[in-house]
Amino acid sequence: MNLTDLRRLFEFDAWANARLLDAAESLGDDAWTRTIESSFSSLRATFAHIAGAEFVWLQRWMGEKNAPVPSWYDDPSVATLREVFDALHIERREFLGTLTDGDLERPLEYNNIKGEACRFALGDALYQVVNHSTYHRGQAVTQLRQLGAAPPATDFLVFAGS
Repeated sequence: MNLTDLRRLFEFDAWANARLLDAAESLGDDAWTRTIESSFSSLRATFAHIAGAEFVWLQRWMGEKNAPVPSWYDDPSVATLREVFDALHIERREFLGTLTDGDLERPLEYNNIKGEACRFALGDALYQVVNHSTYHRGQAVTQLRQLGAAPPATDFLVFAGS
């Protein structure tokens, strides 16, 4: 595990989030909030969860042990989430720029959303975020298809080849 690989994964994460958000935006407001059962009840709820988790994890990495759920979480527009994802991408890049490979092994201590104390290597927590977002982007792809959209490819190799 090294920072070069992690930085690339987070560039991929930002790229994939933006591509799927573009697809969701093209469907209009009705589709954004329409109930489509999955882990979350709509595209809006799925994207809010992805952005909310990325936000909370960034706060944890920067030392906030009890990171709050952001105020925009419950009812975000596409435009709001685009701004959130853009800001997260910038802040994450800046945070990663402060690290050394050795920092990846240091313990990250925080309280999860249930208030339970957790401790993991920082590098593992960084990988967790990309994995988590990829999982839920897959669900968003299914929701987009159910709404009649042809979602863009978000495979890592498509990113790598672009």
